[in-house]
Amino acid sequence: MSRDYTYVIYRHGSNAFNQSMTNVMPIAVWTIPRPLSRIEDWYERFMKEHPSVNIYNNQYLTAKPFSRVSKADVQLAQEEMEMAQKFIDSLSYKNEEN
Repeated sequence: MSRDYTYVIYRHGSNAFNQSMTNVMPIAVWTIPRPLSRIEDWYERFMKEHPSVNIYNNQYLTAKPFSRVSKADVQLAQEEMEMAQKFIDSLSYKNEEN
């Protein structure tokens, strides 16, 4: 049986379009089958799996193991993921109407 590894992904860098007034923000909870240390291209893989995440030139992502993250950050990351999914769903709905 394989073990899953869960991380909280943080976006660093303030930007008026997606993260104003804060320099660091938890944006996702990500569960994968291997530890990040064994995935050289984790950043590209995460971005491919989460197309709603926007990263601007002054921003970058980091990942922390789930066990080392506060409950508040986990909740913020989950809320951010829910909002992103609702946005994607609304775009899909609009495309179906046309």
